[in-house]
Amino acid sequence: MRTLLAATFFGLVSTASSAAAPEYVFAFTVRVDDASPVALNVSMPPGTSRLLHPTKHLNVEIETPASPTDTSATIVKLIDDSSGQPVVLHTARRADPIGVVRSFSYAVCGGKPIFESPMQAHPLECENR
Repeated sequence: MRTLLAATFFGLVSTASSAAAPEYVFAFTVRVDDASPVALNVSMPPGTSRLLHPTKHLNVEIETPASPTDTSATIVKLIDDSSGQPVVLHTARRADPIGVVRSFSYAVCGGKPIFESPMQAHPLECENR
């Protein structure tokens, strides 16, 4: 019985510890021409990658470093796959502490990317550029 209680206790402690593990936090807006912007928010643990699909042919690829140190950079790529072949339109690197929200705003105007980081209160627009 003690073994079962001890195993249960350590299982709960490890679950609680992993739930409190710090994650990288990202906030994005992505706009194509005059369409409404798409907002994306995601949290990711260190050493992972993820592909988000904000529009039909634009993807945001995120890579987090394995080490959550201040000098480790996260990498964000804006990728267009409308031609059938993925084309990286923009790559951003941010080397902030793990607790900082990394915010990015993209507008793709006539096939050309406009980038802003940190993201401002209003998403980027094509007509102002």
